[in-house]
Amino acid sequence: MYQCLEKGFITSECIKGDLITLCKDKNHKRTNDGEITLFKSVGIAIEDFVSAKLIWENRY
Repeated sequence: MYQCLEKGFITSECIKGDLITLCKDKNHKRTNDGEITLFKSVGIAIEDFVSAKLIWENRY
């Protein structure tokens, strides 16, 4: 994430929450197909698993 900020790909205003916030608060969903969701994993396998499980369960 910091590399994207440093290179100007995103700004700090683009960041809407962390993994905990996004999992708990359903109001942080994309509102249209033009919005992009970016998830930066810190390399903890359980976070990858839980994220994938949540995405799969909430795909529709």
